[in-house]
Amino acid sequence: MLAALAVVVLVSVIVVERHTLAESLHVLARLNWAWFLLAVASETVSLASFGLSRKLLLQVNGRPASFSSVMAITYAANALSISVPFAGAELAMVFSYRQFRRHGVDAATTGWMLAVSAIFSTSALASCWSSGRWPARHHWPARRASWVPSCLSCQASRCCSRCASRPSAGSCTG
Repeated sequence: MLAALAVVVLVSVIVVERHTLAESLHVLARLNWAWFLLAVASETVSLASFGLSRKLLLQVNGRPASFSSVMAITYAANALSISVPFAGAELAMVFSYRQFRRHGVDAATTGWMLAVSAIFSTSALASCWSSGRWPARHHWPARRASWVPSCLSCQASRCCSRCASRPSAGSCTG
């Protein structure tokens, strides 16, 4: 019954949006395959490194996590984040938390891992932003200001790395 409803909705969307679909197919016919493959490879490396960082952060509690399960959760959360309007990122965070808890990771480690991986993601975004601003601007004050987010992200990464190497959570305050 649910599959039949999904097919009806899909066919309805195709009929209603057939002009947009035709325009999209026309654009795809002129696709630059070199850039497309570069984009796919970049996204693959990006998500794999994000999953690997999550896997390493989960090992803080001394219990190894499997790369395949971490990647499955990471890909599913990324799909939720991208496809759900307005609340996608929040939904992805809740989904990740529940999935890691379901895989046997304790609440403190899961929360810590999600927080630190969010800090690392924001740091990477700030670094990309600042490195992109450097060649785009030729004014000295703009170049100087563009390095502020990058420096802050490096400091946050160093702090999180120092906390990860400490034997107990209480020693992260120093």
